[in-house]
Amino acid sequence: MKASAYISVIAFLAIFALNILYGTVALDMSEILAVIAGASDNETVEYIILQSRLPQALTAMLAGAGLSVSGLLLQTIFHNPLAGPSILGVTNGAGLGVAIVTMLSGTTFLCEMLNGPVAPIGVFLAALIGAMAVVLLLVFLSTLTDSHLVLLIAGIMVSYLISSVITLLTFSASESAIQGYVYWGMGDFSLVPLRKIPWLASVVLITLLMCLPMMKPLNPLLLGERYAANLGYSVKKIHVTLLLLVGIQCAIITALCGPISFIGLAVPHITRFIFRTDNFRMLLPMTAVFGSIVAMACNLTCTAFTETPIPLSAVTPLVGAPVVLYLFFRRKV
Repeated sequence: MKASAYISVIAFLAIFALNILYGTVALDMSEILAVIAGASDNETVEYIILQSRLPQALTAMLAGAGLSVSGLLLQTIFHNPLAGPSILGVTNGAGLGVAIVTMLSGTTFLCEMLNGPVAPIGVFLAALIGAMAVVLLLVFLSTLTDSHLVLLIAGIMVSYLISSVITLLTFSASESAIQGYVYWGMGDFSLVPLRKIPWLASVVLITLLMCLPMMKPLNPLLLGERYAANLGYSVKKIHVTLLLLVGIQCAIITALCGPISFIGLAVPHITRFIFRTDNFRMLLPMTAVFGSIVAMACNLTCTAFTETPIPLSAVTPLVGAPVVLYLFFRRKV
């Protein structure tokens, strides 16, 4: 297990370095090393590295960690291996909040984010409200049924309903707002400039750190809510706290990067498969690490092999779809 952890850290550093070294524009290795060493006099190369590739790599790292941990927490709370921010509609709820703000205001999200002095608070709050509304709805539905499959189907239906509302909003939106929302909806780690990274990092890292004290009660929660309650834990308080953290993480990541599917669903299962453990003391931090690795690998796939970046939404299903098929055909869900 320790060997796997060391290999994971090495893979994390390697994929981060590859995100800096390779992109849509081919650069000479000596020029890249000069920028890293702070000895470059080429402003173009310096801009590409420091204002494009570095922010993308950092954004992918943070978004991947946040979404993966969110997926792990949702799977634990709902006792459903197919639970995830995108499958249960949490990401779509955040997207609906963004759609309402951008389309009804007549401005494009991209312009607002790039030109604003800080990350758009209004857009983030709208995304947070949308994400939390879906989370609370799922909590209510979970009290009405014990079937994991029914809850999963309910989440999918909620996603369809949200998609319908977004479609209706497009009729009254301006052309520029629709164009901006469609571009945002493809998912892109390059939407976050370097000066916005501290804002994203502070929210994601604080919520991740707040998850650490929850590792101890999460282990007995895996064995059932009654078992955890018998040990003296307040299951309701644990659920509310974790769902609030999930909602905040999904809201900030979705607002800034667009809807990113499958990473939150797939990475927890990949981590369990590699480490062969359900102990959250190992599982939670390594899920964050593997989430960063997978997200940075997806970003590298989008940028390193073509002159025009590939939409992120076209790459992440390549990771998530095989995991879903594995769960359907190899496990009883």
